[in-house]
Amino acid sequence: SSLGLKRGRQCAMRLVVLGRPGVGKSTWVRALTTGEFEPSSAPSVVVETAAVEVPGASLGVEYLDPVPVHVFVAPGKDGTLDVEASCRMVADCVIICYDVRAPESFLHCGKILRQFRAVHAQRAEDNTDEVPAAIVGLKADDCQFPGIEGVVSYEDVERVAEEQGCTDFLVSVEAGFRVWDPIADVVLRASRMKNRRPLLPAHHPVHRGVHMSVLAAPTPSAGDWVVDVVEADGSPYTSGPLAVARPFDAVVDRGLWHRTVHVWLMDLSTGAVLVQRKSHRHYKCPCLWTPTAVGEVLAREEATAAGQRLMRNQVGIMVVDAAEQRSLTMQQLWAARGIDLQMAANRDSLPEKHVVAEAFLQEAEQFDLAAEFVTNPAAAMRIDDALTQARIHLTVAGRSLEQAGEALAANNKQASAGHRREALQASDDCFRQLLSVGDHLAQDAVAACTKPLVPLFTEKLSCQHDGLEFNEFANVYLLPCERAPGVPQVVDGLETASFQYFALGKVVQNLRDQTEGWFPVSAVYVDRLERALRQSSSEYLAAMQ
Repeated sequence: SSLGLKRGRQCAMRLVVLGRPGVGKSTWVRALTTGEFEPSSAPSVVVETAAVEVPGASLGVEYLDPVPVHVFVAPGKDGTLDVEASCRMVADCVIICYDVRAPESFLHCGKILRQFRAVHAQRAEDNTDEVPAAIVGLKADDCQFPGIEGVVSYEDVERVAEEQGCTDFLVSVEAGFRVWDPIADVVLRASRMKNRRPLLPAHHPVHRGVHMSVLAAPTPSAGDWVVDVVEADGSPYTSGPLAVARPFDAVVDRGLWHRTVHVWLMDLSTGAVLVQRKSHRHYKCPCLWTPTAVGEVLAREEATAAGQRLMRNQVGIMVVDAAEQRSLTMQQLWAARGIDLQMAANRDSLPEKHVVAEAFLQEAEQFDLAAEFVTNPAAAMRIDDALTQARIHLTVAGRSLEQAGEALAANNKQASAGHRREALQASDDCFRQLLSVGDHLAQDAVAACTKPLVPLFTEKLSCQHDGLEFNEFANVYLLPCERAPGVPQVVDGLETASFQYFALGKVVQNLRDQTEGWFPVSAVYVDRLERALRQSSSEYLAAMQ
């Protein structure tokens, strides 16, 4: 059976999804192909296939073309799983699923993975068992936090994942929680294996945390990052062994100085500051309140570019320099044709409606959305999807209208009426998609008008966690907002990171007093931050008066 297999498309990756019956494998994969949550009441009894395309945004690179993946969902029978019967071809990667609310479904995950590797090693030409694997807990609708009775514990999952040499994830299809992360993770690792050209370099900054309105990004360990080592004054080494970029974990192990970025978002009119509380799994600041966005500057990366990347990935705010402002050709088309579409949507004449829709689609389909929306690839994807769906519905409406005319000519009024109803429904669906383009453009306009980052100062900071010493040269930035955006909802690690607005005075007091639950900084850092933020707010209020 098919979960949305697109015939004729050559898939670059082959993924096998295994797990006990009823854990939600088919529901999850079906949601990836349709974008909708459709719970299934009965376990699958045959191997189901699906063709999905992992967007570049899910891989941490917006400009990367979608990666096609052919998914094979193995069935279960009588409460068991026949791994050998399900694995009928050599796979590039594998995912083992369990139900987080059913601990018994997790008990056999390690055994299933071992059986799969054994079968795969017999069938693979190079006799390898190093297939990238992930263990995925499904139905995590309200189970993102530990301590809930009847839920598989994090400790057990991490122990099995470490024993099997694989990663682990929690996914909630119903809530849209990290639905792409596991596939993106195994696809990235599979691409780095021999006989394949990597999709991304091994050190690429696939960072923790993305905005929930865009596709979630995978969360590799900090050891996948490569950073530049700097001297204590922040200047780079120009010669010697430390002049070469090094993996982040090696830098931390030796306590070497490296560059970081702190971004503070402040509402200039009220003085409210947005701070982020990291998840309990964060590598450096678990459960601590930190700046709006904070992270490492990667090798050969400018600090400002790192700040923009962190704000996009961790908070979901697109910070755009004036030089990066894109062309407004799509905005101009909507300004010229949007009213015509809205008026045509209320007309009764289908032919007249279709003329207006066809004219808009012909012009819109000429644009290179990826190039036009270079600073907001998520908007480009949404608009492209809306235009594609509108074209499909318009084609269906036109065909149904022709069939209605043919049936009427044959004096079959009942069939004619049925085809006309189909045409009306398809036409309404077409205009619904077209009108949604205006909403996407409005959202993109807001994201593209964000003020640029304002550099404040640089400061040396040191902290320790889990036996590691973090010596960083922090580049501190302000993101000024005339009207503060809403509190973001983002994913960081396995939990939902907390965001909250605090008064500037409260933030300064907590940092200066080293209040429990706040990340450690020096007194000099706090004094310079307070002066810079108060000056920016005062200048704004004076200009408004």
